[in-house]
Amino acid sequence: SSGTLPVAKEQLEQQELFPQGHSCAVCGKVKCKRHKATLLLENYQPWLGLTISSKVDASLSEILELVIENFVHPWYRDLTDDEAFIDELRVTLHFFAAVLVRRAQKIDFPVLVNQKLLKAAMKHIEVISKARQKGIKNTSISERFTSARKIQVL
Repeated sequence: SSGTLPVAKEQLEQQELFPQGHSCAVCGKVKCKRHKATLLLENYQPWLGLTISSKVDASLSEILELVIENFVHPWYRDLTDDEAFIDELRVTLHFFAAVLVRRAQKIDFPVLVNQKLLKAAMKHIEVISKARQKGIKNTSISERFTSARKIQVL
């Protein structure tokens, strides 16, 4: 024997998932048992290994550019002509989009629809049915707004 103990499989897995002692991206613990561990590289570069159609990619890029053009440039142009902040914002928004796409790809949509959405829809229908039985009318938003304005005028 060489005098060293064999490294347990769990320790090897922890080294792969959290090299240099990096912690869970959700809770910060090094040996997190609650959250699903993700590879460190995925935490810092979520677009690696991410495959989406070219149309979705183009659409996401267009949306991000519209956000920058409509919500950042109007006030940022008054401050400076330096594009460094805009470039960094563009990188951050792409990072954010990659994380969202990666998470969306993990969703089991049939389970989501069957277990969550249908349950919520049925509860909503039940509440409406009970309200109608009690004689509570469903007023439109415009009617409520008109009523609120009349009260303010008084």
